[in-house]
Amino acid sequence: MDLRHPHGGQAKFLETALHSGNSFAAIAATILDGGGRQAMVDAVEKLDDDSASLTPKEATVLARSGHPTVTDQGATVYDRAPEVPRLSEAELRAIHSRGVTIHK
Repeated sequence: MDLRHPHGGQAKFLETALHSGNSFAAIAATILDGGGRQAMVDAVEKLDDDSASLTPKEATVLARSGHPTVTDQGATVYDRAPEVPRLSEAELRAIHSRGVTIHK
């Protein structure tokens, strides 16, 4: 929570995006008439879009690395690959070795 993101973005970007929309209401409104699956797909795509604008921008690697999926009773019914591949552990270490500014 104390990290400063000089190039934009914020902590808890997923939590903020999740609580900013009305996805739960859309899912609830359609669940009984059989539209719940599509509402879930729409919700995970909206979460991916909304969180992309809030991700820390230091290395610009998080913004489009979301991997939205939906399962129904254990079966995957929607699986969209990330638009930008996730970084390897070595690549992440190289980014973090440049240092992080702490703001208190």
